Amino acid sequence: MTTGQRLRDARLKREKTLEDVAHAIGVTATSISKYESDRVKNIPQEKLQAISDYLDVSISYLLGLDDPANASPIVLSIDEQLLIEEYRRLSELNKETIKILCERLVEVESVKDDIVQLHL
Repeated sequence: MTTGQRLRDARLKREKTLEDVAHAIGVTATSISKYESDRVKNIPQEKLQAISDYLDVSISYLLGLDDPANASPIVLSIDEQLLIEEYRRLSELNKETIKILCERLVEVESVKDDIVQLHL
């Protein structure tokens, strides 16, 4: 599969139109069509990143570096699935805020673990 074919496949699996993807990443539907038909050989990095974020696939997958057939499935709990659904509804600013909060919470957990270890 080519990059364009992977892009089209990911778009269709998520039931998105050319216009949906184009609007999300700030290009025309014609540009997305050219990406999918491999008429553009080197999709700009920032556009590739935006596409991968919007379609929730890795850049490695789009470029053919990942083989999903060999990947281990990730099993998410119901709570994890709900969190992901809520996260996807957030603005980009709020997504960044959530990332920072998560990083800080992990740091706090790490410090707590260190303190517990000191008292043992």
